[in-house]
Amino acid sequence: MRYLIIIALALLIGFSLGKLSPNIQSGKGNSNTAQSETLLEFRPVEAVGITETEQKKIEKFIESFEGYKWQKDPDKLLEMFTLPESKEDQERLDAILGKDYARGSAKPLSRLFSTQGYNHSIGGHYVRSIKKEGDSIIVTVDELRIFYYGLSEDFVGYSAKVVNLMFELEKSAAGYKITKYYHSDNNLRPKYEGFIAQ
Repeated sequence: MRYLIIIALALLIGFSLGKLSPNIQSGKGNSNTAQSETLLEFRPVEAVGITETEQKKIEKFIESFEGYKWQKDPDKLLEMFTLPESKEDQERLDAILGKDYARGSAKPLSRLFSTQGYNHSIGGHYVRSIKKEGDSIIVTVDELRIFYYGLSEDFVGYSAKVVNLMFELEKSAAGYKITKYYHSDNNLRPKYEGFIAQ
């Protein structure tokens, strides 16, 4: 009897979760699309050209970065980057920090996690690969991003999507720093592009 109750509860929970799963297609569409968009499965990290010790340090560094994203802490996140190398990088950083609309001596409000182009939460992540290329270390990470939509009468709610991102790291005596963070499908590879909510 106890086993029948456990099975019934498992079926009820499974059915309920199926009904509540996020739907990517503006509240409509087939559930296969939603499921494939939100599947973030574990796979072992592919490491090339680095030692196991270095791999663990890099994974810990990325874990810190993703933790600061989860906490929505722009100051800690941006401390993990190298200084801007170009005028364009500096302008993008100033825009992310909100310096372009700051008034007076008050600290500006960062756009990260607070404006439409940058607003998302993290549901999870996995490091997929770490490769040494010359002096750079290229890290590929999949993030499960959660987006809130409340700007339309057609759809108000949440959607989720797995996003493939690239980190370019440099190693110094003080540890690792991010030189670039971008979506893997962006061939221009701007320094801070990975923060954009897409």
